[in-house]
Amino acid sequence: PAEFVVIIGDVLERMTNGVLQATPHRVLPSLPHERYAIIRFNALRADTPVAPLAPFVTAERPKAYSDTTMAEIMEVTIGNLEAGRGAWDAVQDRSSTARFDYDEWRRRAAAAGAARAAASARDEL
Repeated sequence: PAEFVVIIGDVLERMTNGVLQATPHRVLPSLPHERYAIIRFNALRADTPVAPLAPFVTAERPKAYSDTTMAEIMEVTIGNLEAGRGAWDAVQDRSSTARFDYDEWRRRAAAAGAARAAASARDEL
């Protein structure tokens, strides 16, 4: 049978406020027939805002994702991969990077930067 499969990723989940859920990116070799796959990852420009789009935020479905940019998503995703953390939470059976709280990440980064600046100022005294 002819099939065309589109895997929904983290960015689309965030932009649809969770209406479309990110899916695991894996191919299982369990089919009884030959299979061909072409993988194509697309990303937005680094400065593109990524946030739930207005039609997906309602009183019944309040905004569930923090605003971010494609650059921040790539920074966090690559950092997680370099640290040995994957993007899929097998226990929750959902994307851990789609649900990532970028507001909290920015707060922690700012606090760490302030602490480094204070330590540097003390060292100069």
